[in-house]
Amino acid sequence: MQKKRIASMTAAAVMALSSAAAVIPASADTAVASVAAYEVVEASTATIKFNPNGGTIMGAKKKTYKKGKTLGVLPTAKKANVVFDGWYTKKTGGTKVSYKTKLAKCKNRTFYAHWKALDQPRLKWNWSNSFDGFDYPSNYHSPRSVYRYIFDKKYADLLYEAFGGDYGSWGGNCFGMSSTASFNALGLTNLKTFNKKATYTKDIKLKDKSATLKLTAGQFCEVAQQIQYNWGIQEMYTNHENKYQAIANAAKRTHKKTAKPIIIGVLDRVNGGGHALLAYKFVKGDKYSDKVYVYDCNYPDSKKQYIELKKNSSGAYTGFRYADFYDSYTDITYFPTATAYNVWKNRGTKKAAGLTDEQRKEWGLDSAANATIYDAQGNVYATITNGVVEGGDVVKYTVLADKWLGKQQDRMIISLPAGNYTIKSNDGSALKVFEYFNGATKSAEGSVLSF
Repeated sequence: MQKKRIASMTAAAVMALSSAAAVIPASADTAVASVAAYEVVEASTATIKFNPNGGTIMGAKKKTYKKGKTLGVLPTAKKANVVFDGWYTKKTGGTKVSYKTKLAKCKNRTFYAHWKALDQPRLKWNWSNSFDGFDYPSNYHSPRSVYRYIFDKKYADLLYEAFGGDYGSWGGNCFGMSSTASFNALGLTNLKTFNKKATYTKDIKLKDKSATLKLTAGQFCEVAQQIQYNWGIQEMYTNHENKYQAIANAAKRTHKKTAKPIIIGVLDRVNGGGHALLAYKFVKGDKYSDKVYVYDCNYPDSKKQYIELKKNSSGAYTGFRYADFYDSYTDITYFPTATAYNVWKNRGTKKAAGLTDEQRKEWGLDSAANATIYDAQGNVYATITNGVVEGGDVVKYTVLADKWLGKQQDRMIISLPAGNYTIKSNDGSALKVFEYFNGATKSAEGSVLSF
C-alpha cells in the first residue's frame, strides 16, 4: 500500500497567502490549488443598477457604491395607477433597501422597484384639521405673494383684489391638502407621510422641487389651495355639478385602478363655501344607496369617511349626503386630480390660469351685485341678482375651503367668453369691476361700465 504523503505546506504558510479564514484540504496534492482558488480580495467600490420592474425610473439608473458606506440617495420610480413602494433585492419578495442601508458585501448588484395599490393610507396627513392645523389666526388673509406663486402677476392681482386683502378671511386648506395628497397617490410627489416638522419642500421630498421653492409644509399647502382658481377647474365644477352617476363611475374606475383619483367638492349653495375630498373607493350598498369612500383632511386617520349616493326604486341616483362637523351640503361636483397638477407644473405663468387669449376674460366684482351684462350689440347677456348669475356662458367661481365664510366675502369672480361687454347697475349704485384678459388687467368704478 502506498504511504500518504505529508503536506509540505503548514497552516502558517496558508494564512500568509490569504488573510481570509481557510480550511486546509485533506489532500496535500490539492493544497496549493485550493488556496489559490479562494484567494479573493473584496472590491472597494461596486455598481448598483436599478430595475424599474415595469415602471419608469425618475433619476439615475445606476450609481457607484463605496464599501462600508450607506447607499445614500436613491432614485424614485413611477407606474400608472400604482404607488412606488421602494427598492428591493429581488424582483418579487426580497429585502427592502433605503438610503441608510449598508451592504454586507461590496459587489455589483441590481435592485428592483416594488409597487403598491392606491389606497387611503397612502394619502394620510399628520395634521388634525385643514383649517386650524396650521394655527392661522381667525382674521388671516393669504398674502398677495401666495397668489403670485401660482399665477402670473396680473391675474394673481385680480384674485387678490377679489378674494384677498380686506375682503374675505382665510377658510382653510382643504383643497390644498386634498390636491397634494392626490399628487402623492399618483406618484407625482413622494409624501409617504407629511412630517409636521418639515421646514422646506426638500424635507417632504417633492419631486419637482427647485432651488427657489423654499416653502414650509403649511405654505406649500396654502399655495396649492389657490390652484382651484384655474378656469378649467372652475368649469368642471359647474359642468359636473350633481352628476351623481358620473361621480359613481369615476370612483369605480379609481377603485379598480383603471383611472386616476378624483377630487370631490361638496358645496353649500345656501350659506356659501364648500369642502374638498379625495375619492379612493366605491362600495355597492343596498337598493337605496351606494358609498364612495373619501380621504378627508379633517379626519386623516379615518377609513370611515364616505359619501352616500342615494337611489330610487329603479336604481338611479337621486341625491347624496356627506356627514361631518358641517352637515349642510346642498350640491356635489368633481374633477380629475391630474388637472390640478397641470396647474402646479405651469405655476407662475399665464398658462396656469387656464385661459387663452381668444377664449375667456374674467371679472371680479361685488359678491352681492345687482346688475345686467350686455353684449357688444346691446343685447342682455346675463343678469346678476344678489350675486346669483343667470344667462349666457358665464362661470361663477366657487371656492372650496372648509369653514369658508362665504357670506363675509365682498367679491366674486365670473368668467365670460372673450368680447366687449357693458355692465349696468340695476339700482344705480356704483359697481367696481376688475378685468383680466390677454395678460392685462384694468379696473373701473361706476353705475355703467364698458369693457
